[in-house]
Amino acid sequence: MKREVALRFRKTSWCLFILAAFVLWGPRVVQAQQKPLTVGYAALAAEMSPLWNAYEAKLFPRYGVSVEMVYLQSGSLAAQALVSGNVPIVSITGIPIVQAVLAGAPLVMVAGTVNAFPMSIVSIPSIRQLQDLKGKRMAVARFGSASDLSARIALEHFGLKPDRDVTMIQVGSAPNTLAAVKAGSAEAGCFTETYVYTAEKAGLQQLLRLGSLGLEIQWTGVAVNRQALAEHQNDLERFLKAYIQGIALFYKDPAFSKKVLGKYLRASDPELVEQNYKTYAQYFQKKPYPTQKGIQTILDILKARNPKAATAKTEDFIDSQIVAKLDREGFIDGLYKP
Repeated sequence: MKREVALRFRKTSWCLFILAAFVLWGPRVVQAQQKPLTVGYAALAAEMSPLWNAYEAKLFPRYGVSVEMVYLQSGSLAAQALVSGNVPIVSITGIPIVQAVLAGAPLVMVAGTVNAFPMSIVSIPSIRQLQDLKGKRMAVARFGSASDLSARIALEHFGLKPDRDVTMIQVGSAPNTLAAVKAGSAEAGCFTETYVYTAEKAGLQQLLRLGSLGLEIQWTGVAVNRQALAEHQNDLERFLKAYIQGIALFYKDPAFSKKVLGKYLRASDPELVEQNYKTYAQYFQKKPYPTQKGIQTILDILKARNPKAATAKTEDFIDSQIVAKLDREGFIDGLYKP
């Protein structure tokens, strides 16, 4: 009898211990599992709309992933954050990713949302053609960023040598670039087409659309660390499901997408939002495969300054396995069915 009582006491004690452990530590375990995934974006530009849409429509929780977004101001800073491991996923252009990989960083593009060249050079009215920038100043976000290399591509295309014929100055971000040209700190600036409407309203002019040069380039997409891709592929797949649905939402719900654009661009002018929506409706890929041809364009741009770019293989910079899987399973097509 005493033995039975003792056994019951022990069982009861263990049950109470387990219950207490769950009460005390269970919430911490759940909290640890629900720790937000930090996702960076490299620009305050409409090309980031798929990420913003997914976040504002609460698509990430729908696919079982908690996301915390952080603005990283430029592509070069976003790539650095990715290399450091502080930010495991970034929405970014391909140029800084290619540069980082050439330097030995284990980064890779897993999605390609914009595979064209949505950049513009804006100038003060007295500049009539790009060649007039000789002896003048060109503002970019940061040296090595997408805006910097885009400006250099344009200048070289028209026979000007950056740093020799045109002084390149870095000002930190695209909004700062626009501010620098408006203030007279630079005669021209390079940034995404997002800012052209605002620039023209401020009395500046669009000097060149880089898209008119006819280049296919791996522009905006999603990049990750290869270690994260290997160890957390399921999490990345859930993230990309929400992100890709954010693209679909851009096309299927213009009113919602414009509202989100206005919020992140901090735009009170509906015409600014409308112009940005129309511009990027031409660019977003419904099936966001990263493109080897677009990577090759970047390598061709960089090889004059970096010999490694001349021998690099395009497949070393992209990994489309998750997008291909979602496409194969019919997930992407299903997003556009009535």
